[in-house]
Amino acid sequence: MLIYGDDCGYDPPIEAELGFELWAALRYSMHHAPDALSEEMPGMAMFPTKGYGFLASRNCSESLLDKADRVFGAVYLGCIH
Repeated sequence: MLIYGDDCGYDPPIEAELGFELWAALRYSMHHAPDALSEEMPGMAMFPTKGYGFLASRNCSESLLDKADRVFGAVYLGCIH
């Protein structure tokens, strides 16, 4: 668990799992990627993750790839707070 306080914009401080820190760091790099906003969701701060953070084996079935893309194919880049 990590503690985030005033220096991170949290008052009172909060506790968050390490996964939050890893996601937050990855999120900032996604904001600077060439395809930062999804064309399928105009006006939304969504980033298509295929080829960036979501990688799947070519050995997977098309059905599995389609299902995984629906679940993991985009990440919200809006406010962390």
